[in-house]
Amino acid sequence: MKRTIQFPAFILMLLMPVVALALDIPDNIPSWRGMDKEVLATILEKGELISVDSVGEGGIEMCSIGILADAPPDKLWQVVTDFNGYSTLMPDTMLTKELKRDGNTVDVRFEISVLKMSLINIKAKYTLHYNLEPPRRANIHWVEGDVKNVEGYWELYPVADGKKTVAIYAITSDLASVNPIVGGALARQPATVMAINLSSAIVFVKAIVEKAQGKPLSYAPTGSELMWKGMDKADLLKLLEGGRVGFLSRIGVREIATAAVLVNKKQTDVWKILTDFKDYARRIPQITRSRVLSEDENGARVKMKTEIIRLGPIKIATRGINIYSFEKPDKMTTTDEKSKRSDLFNIWELKPFADGAKTGLFNSSVSDISTMGAIANIMLDKLPALQESIDLSQGMIITDEIKKWCESR
Repeated sequence: MKRTIQFPAFILMLLMPVVALALDIPDNIPSWRGMDKEVLATILEKGELISVDSVGEGGIEMCSIGILADAPPDKLWQVVTDFNGYSTLMPDTMLTKELKRDGNTVDVRFEISVLKMSLINIKAKYTLHYNLEPPRRANIHWVEGDVKNVEGYWELYPVADGKKTVAIYAITSDLASVNPIVGGALARQPATVMAINLSSAIVFVKAIVEKAQGKPLSYAPTGSELMWKGMDKADLLKLLEGGRVGFLSRIGVREIATAAVLVNKKQTDVWKILTDFKDYARRIPQITRSRVLSEDENGARVKMKTEIIRLGPIKIATRGINIYSFEKPDKMTTTDEKSKRSDLFNIWELKPFADGAKTGLFNSSVSDISTMGAIANIMLDKLPALQESIDLSQGMIITDEIKKWCESR
């Protein structure tokens, strides 16, 4: 793997101060927070619901995860507020310790390994303040430390006559504030930031729920329907109107990531942009090369390079020939020409809404970055949920780029 290091840029970054920003988190983030909780519970029986929303200044994003726990809220609350026990639940957490508790306010100290791959090993210490409203809500605020701009909350809602709980965990994390060198490396790779943040949050939320319910999360049989496909169309439209959303459908032995956006264009218009492969490299930042080798009404062969992770001199990318199979204008399936694995796939689906004036664009994928070298394997070992998080973050960014591309015409 070819590596180039731009030391002057990194040195300049060291001279730049990093400050905490004032984050104003709107009440409507995530958009599905206001949904009827029994309806939300039905959706979450098959997996997790994800949103990534921009908040405050400086490109800070809030990751929100909705999950259904087979346990009552008070049981879940006990685990959520057992802060000293977080070190056994959170990936790469070296220490969590309650510093001070005064009634329903708690200060908690964290010592974590933010990022470890190849020669990069960034550690951080920081303190968060929790305002507790038992057994329903915990508000999270940054106090001081290396990781800045941390705001968020837990919300717990009883469903199924109080026997189960819909839990929402929302958190911001400004990885660039930990270290100026890392900040410079991450500045031009939003998919990497999103994947790392999502991975840590997903692992944490699952661990909280599994400890509270005393058993692993359930998975649907192989071949089961993706969670978004079982939704009422009106509920799905309302969900998409809130912005970028993602679904992690628990099927078989793994989770299938689906990214979705609502495009304010007709289905045929979206299809035209989606299949304009020659312009992918110019329009989508993660795709750095795209050359159409052949194309007809049934599909296309496209030579493509996509950057999966980029941290300064360290890059993980896919290169090869993609085979696109068309089911115009509803579906497009992507496979790697050399791959013989049927368990890996990338599927685009287009669903008309609002009497055909709008289109729901869905991208479902399962990939395997463990085949991309030692660095990728190190990252997967440190962050077990990184695989589906990468699939989801790549999908969320690319679907959003296609949405902007379509709506600009």
